[in-house]
Amino acid sequence: MDTERKAPMSNLPYETDTALAELHRQAGKVDLRLQMLAGTAKSQAGADFYYRGRQRVTDMRLAEAEEILAERIASGEYRFGSWSVSQMVSTVEDLATSRAKIADLRKQMEPLNAIFAEHQWSRFFLVTSSAGHIHSSMSCSTCRPTTRYGWLPELSGKTEAEAVEAHGPALCSICFASAPVEFIGGKITKAVAAKAAA
Repeated sequence: MDTERKAPMSNLPYETDTALAELHRQAGKVDLRLQMLAGTAKSQAGADFYYRGRQRVTDMRLAEAEEILAERIASGEYRFGSWSVSQMVSTVEDLATSRAKIADLRKQMEPLNAIFAEHQWSRFFLVTSSAGHIHSSMSCSTCRPTTRYGWLPELSGKTEAEAVEAHGPALCSICFASAPVEFIGGKITKAVAAKAAA
């Protein structure tokens, strides 16, 4: 008799998505670190920055910045403007470390994604970057590329009716046709969203 048994399907959505949510949370932190390091690398490479609205941007690509940094590091000159070679070396090393972490986290996600691909249960994602809705995926047409999400694995595998009963108008009516659209205080504030998806 086989003593190793698969987890019951009733627990599989919750357990799988809880593990995936944690890996996505870690990857999100590393991704923010990569964005910060990319800005630092461009500054160290001498990029020209300007403002587009309230956002500080540059036309220099990260790959170009990294080529410039490699040349400057190889030259061995002590300083380039306000940046020292050791600071540039540190940035390049941190970029490599962060990329390796992201790759490792994606590798850990693969078997969990395979489980989901096999069983295809319902999922629920809470917008954490604003006072927003709960969506069925991270690709709803009402969201922006900059929208940040938190996973709600306690709802994974639940029916739309169960989710509507639990969260009512907090559910996106595009993702969930039966979600009520009237405003009765059901939208979740940014602070509550961040805490709920932590």
